[in-house]
Amino acid sequence: MRDLVSRRRGLSTFIATCLFLAGAGQGRTQLPDFADQLPRIAPKSPAESMGTMKVSPGYRVNLIAAEPNVYDPVAVAFDESARMYVVEMCDYSEQETEQLGNIRLLEDKDGDGTYESSILFADTLSWPTAIACYDGGVFVGAAPHIWYLKDQDGDGKADRRDLVFTGFGRGNVQGLLNSFCWGLDNRLYGQTSSSGAVVTRPDKPEFKPVTLSGRDFSFDPAVLDVRPESGGGQHGMSFDDWGNRFTCHNSDHLQLHLYEDRYQRSDNILPLPPTRQSIAVDGPQASVYRISEVEPWRILRTNLRINKLVPGIVEGGGRPSGYFTSATGITIYRGDAMPELQGLAFVGDVGSNIIHRKRLTRDGVSMRGERMDQDVEFLAASDIWFRPVQFANAPDGSLVVLDLYREVIEHPKSLPQEIKKHLDLTSGRDKGRIYSLSTVSGAPRRSNDLSRLSVDQVVELLIHPNAWQRETAARIIAQKMSKNPDPSVIRSIERVARSTQSGAGRLQCLGVLAYLRQMPTDTSIWLSHEDPRVRRASVRLLEASASENPALRKEICKLAEDPDLAVRFQVGLTLSLMPILEDERIVRTAASKKLLQTAVGNTWVESAAANASRGLLEDIVRELVSDRAGEGRAGWSPDGEYLLGRVFVLQASQDQLVDVDRQLSQAQSKTLRSFIQGCIAGIASKSKFNLSAFDGLPTLKGVVVESIDSARAKLADATADAKAKIEAVQSLRWQRSEANAELLVKALDQREPGSVQASALDGISEYTDSEMAIRLLAKYSSLAPSLKTRATDLLFSKKPWLQALLRRAGEGGFDLRELDPARQNALQQNADPVIRETAAKLLGRSANESRAQVLAKYREALKTKGNPEVGKAHFAKVCASCHKYEGLGYELGPNLSTFKYRGAEAILENVLDPNREVNPQYVSYTILTTDERTITGMVESESATSITLIRGDNARDTIQRSEIEQMKSSKLSIMPEGIENQLDIQAMADLLAFLTGDAIVKK
Repeated sequence: MRDLVSRRRGLSTFIATCLFLAGAGQGRTQLPDFADQLPRIAPKSPAESMGTMKVSPGYRVNLIAAEPNVYDPVAVAFDESARMYVVEMCDYSEQETEQLGNIRLLEDKDGDGTYESSILFADTLSWPTAIACYDGGVFVGAAPHIWYLKDQDGDGKADRRDLVFTGFGRGNVQGLLNSFCWGLDNRLYGQTSSSGAVVTRPDKPEFKPVTLSGRDFSFDPAVLDVRPESGGGQHGMSFDDWGNRFTCHNSDHLQLHLYEDRYQRSDNILPLPPTRQSIAVDGPQASVYRISEVEPWRILRTNLRINKLVPGIVEGGGRPSGYFTSATGITIYRGDAMPELQGLAFVGDVGSNIIHRKRLTRDGVSMRGERMDQDVEFLAASDIWFRPVQFANAPDGSLVVLDLYREVIEHPKSLPQEIKKHLDLTSGRDKGRIYSLSTVSGAPRRSNDLSRLSVDQVVELLIHPNAWQRETAARIIAQKMSKNPDPSVIRSIERVARSTQSGAGRLQCLGVLAYLRQMPTDTSIWLSHEDPRVRRASVRLLEASASENPALRKEICKLAEDPDLAVRFQVGLTLSLMPILEDERIVRTAASKKLLQTAVGNTWVESAAANASRGLLEDIVRELVSDRAGEGRAGWSPDGEYLLGRVFVLQASQDQLVDVDRQLSQAQSKTLRSFIQGCIAGIASKSKFNLSAFDGLPTLKGVVVESIDSARAKLADATADAKAKIEAVQSLRWQRSEANAELLVKALDQREPGSVQASALDGISEYTDSEMAIRLLAKYSSLAPSLKTRATDLLFSKKPWLQALLRRAGEGGFDLRELDPARQNALQQNADPVIRETAAKLLGRSANESRAQVLAKYREALKTKGNPEVGKAHFAKVCASCHKYEGLGYELGPNLSTFKYRGAEAILENVLDPNREVNPQYVSYTILTTDERTITGMVESESATSITLIRGDNARDTIQRSEIEQMKSSKLSIMPEGIENQLDIQAMADLLAFLTGDAIVKK
């Protein structure tokens, strides 16, 4: 360790010399040889490596396998005899064509907890990454394929090798399919990762290819179907006992998927918000506390990137470590050897040699993950070879840790050649370790051999406290009875379910029954369970049976009144897929009404409730508006009435609207104000604020016209609050006139709150004439960055406005270089040749300062005394729409908490020149729609039917795939250039003081 420290100090001196020799800032120059500064780090024996580990008090690490019995383990699966099948990715990371991957079969024959027997089960695989046991064999993921391998003669080696699926991408060695996991529904789930897939079945040419861009997948091993699932993680996936699915991405270590892909349908009344949620309380790229010395190559690369001597992203505020950069293998511990840890999330960071854990708590329909170990990790090793890449719940109830044990873990393309040539990316290919975590007093427990048990004995294991026992029992029953369920076994499963109060056990039983298409004789033990997590998961598992069983649909409808929000959310999702039969209409209508009444402003529940009410809304509305005594309004809050009005209009026919408008004219319309406002909002969504949409609807039109008249006075009133002005702007959107246009443009005033200005831009968007574009351009330079982005969207959304922009630029009234680079590129790639040529000409003669000139000018801020309190105000105004720091703002771009470690000069460069190095995670995309709208933002999520872009202030656009004409990546940052237009040198000094945490920015 002392040698590493001294080398690190020497490295800093060497880099300074290197910068001088290379001529920093003068372009890419030949760099010195770094051989002396990049020493090789020697491996340690298993015992020595374990000696470097610090684990949370009360726990210990047990070595259960190591080389030569196993090499490079990246995935593991246990069969019913507790034998361990291990995926060996010996061809990580650049041996793409050498087929060095293996499957190793390990066995603990004497029950002492160590797997002393090792057999090479299968070899010559390329980049294998996933495995699951099934019917005496294993499914193995090795992109582009998924194989089924089986030993048929009992010698421990696979002699059957079936190619099951193919088409998984291989574009990124660290973004391959991975993490096979069994769901409660007895389907096998897998993570597609970033390389994508177009999956086919080689044995069935008629199999329709399944595209998995941004989505994961599942399949039933008995029929070999493929179903897209919500996805987006990189390496690591896990279920908890309640069927919630978690994933991780290298810099987003804890993600939860709130619903399954099938609920996002093209005919939904309201699109569901993105399913994938980052739920770590301390942020996606949270701090980690490594105890290992940072590798010299990592320090060198960071410094070379900071000083622009090599290309690459500068992450973590310029720190080479100390935060999640390589989160992997997320696993929810579900064993019984350490019951106090049940339900915790464990995540490895292979770059920091640590295992991190989080406590999961419910948060409405979602969850929160909170760090448990303050300023330390659950396990950390000073041995930099320790690489905890994956975990598994084991037959004995412990948590297994797979240690790839490599000298270097890094994507080859992320290493500059000047560094890479001194490293050996294969170093450690002949090593590998597997550990188990247990309590200090815990002793090895030999698992029972499930293959030797009778079916009745296996059924009893469905309620075992160890999830591995439950899942394996479920798998055995499912694979034996998928074609011919035995009625006596079905009765036994129901009996076992009734015999326990364990929610996890009951769900495992229900999962088997649902898979076998066997309707339980009594669903109340699940749907009425005291734990809302059981009720929610039970509704999901009973979905297929409910589609064919009216009585069960009625039982599910009763849960529309469940006190738990997450249960009601699932009920809405499930009912949105259910048919509506006439004799069930009353029950279904009552359930939908209750869901709408209790959505309470939660966007997920609102969407689910709206979609569950498809085809029933007319009945609910008729009851509300026709009851003069007011009894029909019982249970409705203003928010509920507003939601009802909005979703009713979105699915109503013109005749239905006319009928409701007539009833409103006869009802006490003042008491239905919220409902009427919801109807108007729904009409706005359908008609894009076209007043003619109210033709034939005199009651609703009268309300709109009245609101327009009062809106002018509100918007002109300097004493009116922001909420009143925003409502006024919404009203003015219905009528396009010169007087209204003038008021909207006046609202683009720096003295107005940003929310009012944003609303005014929405109002301006209703105009089509080029004169409004000229007015907007006159205000453009005074807008805050987030508002400029929205204004730019408007200018590019209509061809006449874009032409007006170019005319203004040609007259010298606007500099195109005020536009962000993505927009400049879009101009020069426009389909209209006149626009392309004009833009190219204007951009070529722009007099705007280059980024280098701006940086040179603003370096004065580094010498200027800054006030962090004033800087905080600047941050709130200029940066908070996209960044979060000290509780302020939105986490669209990178979290800035680590920037203080980087220094003021590096921060200044990133603020003023955001496109110097762009993390792919924050690249801007542009979508051209079929109606010629242009929408920009960062891709937040994808589903089967839509893509969601997110931009500043958490503004989102969900675009149906059927509406997309073209989608392109700008390859540029979502953060625009031109921040200097909002901050002078003193303001920049104040901002730097705030971001660095210093009262004075030092010279």
